[in-house]
Amino acid sequence: MSWIVRGDEVGEYDLSADFEGTFMPFREPVTATFRTEEPLIVSESQGLILYLQPSGLACDGQNTE
Repeated sequence: MSWIVRGDEVGEYDLSADFEGTFMPFREPVTATFRTEEPLIVSESQGLILYLQPSGLACDGQNTE
């Protein structure tokens, strides 16, 4: 999983992301919120790309949609 965050407007931004999932194979719910410690600064000459990649992925083969 990855996200791209675009910095279209110059400024300072506090970012946060909420995560919800299931810890397999124990089927235990997992929730977490991630926040920047300092604001991210977008200037005219720079953009921001933020890649978040979990270290692993497990599923029980059931479609949750």
